[in-house]
Amino acid sequence: MANTIARSLAELDLEERVTLTGRIDHAEVLAWMGRARVVVHPSLIPEGFGLTILEAMMLGRPVAGFGKGATVDWLTNDVTGLVAEPANADALAGAVEVLLRDFGLGARLGTAGAARAAALCSPDTVQEALIKLYHTALARDKVLVS
Repeated sequence: MANTIARSLAELDLEERVTLTGRIDHAEVLAWMGRARVVVHPSLIPEGFGLTILEAMMLGRPVAGFGKGATVDWLTNDVTGLVAEPANADALAGAVEVLLRDFGLGARLGTAGAARAAALCSPDTVQEALIKLYHTALARDKVLVS
């Protein structure tokens, strides 16, 4: 697949603008993501969580994606990112183009996304939710595990 992509990049004269990294570790993924003007999430699968979008949002990066599955809980069109019509590559490309051209919009969505991600997933938020869950479980006479 990498060879096919490399050939396509050469045909489109994009070799100087696109870097094919190969496999990289998570810390490096976050570093690349943190430098990105736009993070594109083209998943067609209704994901159960959508960690990539949340990571991009926590880094303050604007996100363009299809908004499938659980990602609709935090990727809100024109609030925390741009949501394209599912499985419509032209619509997704259009959303990316808008974000690349409109720095102000990208900054606004990145800031709102970071606030939303922090509200949902900051260590303090997760810790509070876990403590509440444990207290609820301990307050019951019986805890059902299924």
